[in-house]
Amino acid sequence: MMRIYRRRPPYWALVAIFVAGLALIAPTRRWLHVQSDGHSPRDAPLAEGEYSVARVVDGNTLVVVVPSSTTSLEAAPRHVQVRLLGVDVPEGAATDQLVEQIGEAAAAFLRERLSDKHVRLQFGRRRIDEFDRVLAYVFVDELLVNEELVRAGLARLATLPGDEGTLQTRIRKAQDEARAARRGVWSLDAPLAEPSAP
Repeated sequence: MMRIYRRRPPYWALVAIFVAGLALIAPTRRWLHVQSDGHSPRDAPLAEGEYSVARVVDGNTLVVVVPSSTTSLEAAPRHVQVRLLGVDVPEGAATDQLVEQIGEAAAAFLRERLSDKHVRLQFGRRRIDEFDRVLAYVFVDELLVNEELVRAGLARLATLPGDEGTLQTRIRKAQDEARAARRGVWSLDAPLAEPSAP
């Protein structure tokens, strides 16, 4: 009886197929950071200006509605996450109840001031963070929300290199005021870890 041997593909062919697969998948890695409507702010950067707030995500992030443009092929508006520039809301482990309460209070603070409102966005030097969120100073009328969050003791100043300017100075003064009055994060007995820059 004659045996039939099946020929296995050479090892190098399997490696080549694997590498080709990785090359095809690598560009799609951005799926992890794309906004909920399938757009990344890197695809079509925002202009400084007014936007309506769709919702508040947490103590330092909100979602704004970017209307479709008449020159764009997009029919529907897109939603873009905006991270408050120059501030850091402390986050702790689930066991750190006071830090968790401050984070929840910061989110409530933003919901109260921003829900169903129009905001004006102003940018610093760095416009997008590693999570594809737009970094911005957020204004409601003439009120700088970033500054008020820090003044309430619900966030701390977090600076980015090159973003020292008038608005950062205002936020720093608000932090000094909150620290002197021992509000929010400044009322904690143990110091918190240094704020992480957005």
